[in-house]
Amino acid sequence: MGDCFAHLGVTVTYSGANISPVQIVVLKTASDLEYQTGDSVYVGNTAKFEILIRDIERPLAGDTINVDGTIYQIFGEPVRKLELKTWEVDALVMA
Repeated sequence: MGDCFAHLGVTVTYSGANISPVQIVVLKTASDLEYQTGDSVYVGNTAKFEILIRDIERPLAGDTINVDGTIYQIFGEPVRKLELKTWEVDALVMA
């Protein structure tokens, strides 16, 4: 898993109510998801992030991830993946 973060990871600034802003490396996936309803296609400003547990002990809904000036806010309950030693979080671009 360390190789994935080393080669595919993105450096971001993570901050939250209980944590000072810190720079960490994350895996960012599934940005700009498309949703289709009838003849219409919508693009959602969401992303999934994989965060190493050693970097962030407990991500919470409402925490933010700044990726090159684009700020994502975590929503929902983060999922802990013990076998990969990561958190998977969903986040929405803040307007």
